[in-house]
Amino acid sequence: MTDPLLSLQVKALRCARGHQRLRDGLSFEVRARGAIGISGANGSGKTTLLDTLCGLCIPLGGDVKVAVGGTSQIITRWSYEKRRAAGLRRLFQKSPGLPNRPLWELFESFGVLHRSSSSIANILWSVDNTLWCKTRLGECAPDQLMRCPNAIAGNLSFGQTRVLMISLLLQSGGKLLLLDEPTVGLSEEMRQHVSAAIRRSIELGACAIVADHDDAFLRSVCSEILVLG
Repeated sequence: MTDPLLSLQVKALRCARGHQRLRDGLSFEVRARGAIGISGANGSGKTTLLDTLCGLCIPLGGDVKVAVGGTSQIITRWSYEKRRAAGLRRLFQKSPGLPNRPLWELFESFGVLHRSSSSIANILWSVDNTLWCKTRLGECAPDQLMRCPNAIAGNLSFGQTRVLMISLLLQSGGKLLLLDEPTVGLSEEMRQHVSAAIRRSIELGACAIVADHDDAFLRSVCSEILVLG
């Protein structure tokens, strides 16, 4: 079993999108139970930085290193799949369109279907308390609820889809979270719920890098904010 990632160190990283160089000499470190916010205007390189950290973009220079206990390893050339297997989880800026298939299939693909009923109930509740009301949850087990005819992934709104993807990501056991504008399109109430959920994951040992335009949201989650541009 792969050890969880406990810290990530970026040293003199040079990021580029295509032939356009976005950032030179970027260095920082985020440790377990810590979070760094990435702020900046559109086009400043926030998403490109996360793409580079998760292995979807190759940097022009510099290193990305992870440490588990007293052992560190350079992962600059690791693929996205290898980084994910080691504990990295990425929330993309745009949530994918969900298929018209039962939610339990989506839960199974994220590896959370066989977790405790309370964990599944928390995810369902976080999506929308009008879609799955407390009385409904009280009448049947969460795994049964996911098989109800109206529990179809493709029927969710944009906001519901966004919260569902965040909830699944936080429940999937990742130890290094790369979150790209997690609260986009959400109400203020749901933004507060998402903020609390991210903080809880960090308290349980994860480390996070969060990119967002909203500095107030970043301050609610992160102890340090790095401004690009």
